[in-house]
Amino acid sequence: MSGAAPIIGPCIAVYWGWLPALLWIILGTIFMGAVHDFGALVTSVREKGRSIADITGNVINSRTRVMFLIFVLLLTWLILAVFAMAIAGLFVAVPTTILPINIEIIIAIFIGWHLYKRKVGALLPSLIALGILYIFVYLGTKFPLSFESFGLDTTQQNNLWIILLFIYSAIASLLPVWFLLQPRDYINSHQLFVGLALLFLGLFVAHPVVDAPAFRPSGEGAPSIFPLLFVTIACGAISGFHGLVSSGTTSKQIKRMSRPTYWIWRYAWRRDIGLGIYVGRCCRDCIGYKL
Repeated sequence: MSGAAPIIGPCIAVYWGWLPALLWIILGTIFMGAVHDFGALVTSVREKGRSIADITGNVINSRTRVMFLIFVLLLTWLILAVFAMAIAGLFVAVPTTILPINIEIIIAIFIGWHLYKRKVGALLPSLIALGILYIFVYLGTKFPLSFESFGLDTTQQNNLWIILLFIYSAIASLLPVWFLLQPRDYINSHQLFVGLALLFLGLFVAHPVVDAPAFRPSGEGAPSIFPLLFVTIACGAISGFHGLVSSGTTSKQIKRMSRPTYWIWRYAWRRDIGLGIYVGRCCRDCIGYKL
C-alpha cells in the first residue's frame, strides 16, 4: 500500500509549505483514510470476502452493482496506464533498476512456495530474501540492462516496457495471491521498514536546519492550494483505491475479525503516515527548498 503515491505526493505538496502537507497527512489519514478503508475491509470480511461492487448490488440494487463494476474497470485501466508509464520511464532512464526489480519476482515466488507449501517460518526466508535483493541492487549498478543494445531508441524502449508490464500484470492477476502478490508485497514491506529506519537515522544524525516556509498558499503561476493539496496527497492520506483493494484482496486473506483491527489500523496506516511525513521532510530539509 506504500508505493509511488505517498512518496511523490508529499514531495510535490511541500511546494505549498510543509505545515499543510503535514496536517493533511496526519489528520486525513486518522479521520478519513483509515476509517474509509477499514470500513470497506470489515464490510467485505463480514460478507465472506465479497467485493464492494457485489455488496452494493445486494444492499441497493443491481444497477448500482453495474455502475460500481464500470467504475472499478475504468479506475483499474487508469491506474495501470499511469504506473506502466511511470515504471517504463524509470526502466529506460535508470537501467540499473531493471535487474533487482525483476529478480524480486523470482524471489517472491520462492518465498510464497516456502511459506505455504513447505510450511517453514517466515523470519529466516524473509532475511535471506532481503539480503539477496540488496545484493542484486548492487549488481544492478554493475550490470545495467537496456534494450538500447538491440537498436531501440528511447521511445521504442518505453513502448516495449509498457507492453511487457501489461503482460506481467495480466499473468500476475491470474495467479493465486500466495504465489506472487502476497510474498512480493511482503518483501517490499521489509524494504519499507529498512528505508524508514534509515531515513529516521539520517535525519537524526544530520539534523538539518529547516529553511522552508511553513505555509505558502500561492506563488507566481502556481495552482491554488485548495483543492489541489488534497488531490496531490491522496494515497498518503485518503485514497478510494485502497478501499477497493481492501475489499477485493485483503479481505480474502483474513482468518478472523480480530486481525483487521490490529494490523490494518495500528500498523498499515501508521506506516503510511510515517512514510509520507519522512519523505516530505527529506524533500524539505535534505534535498533543499528552492523555488
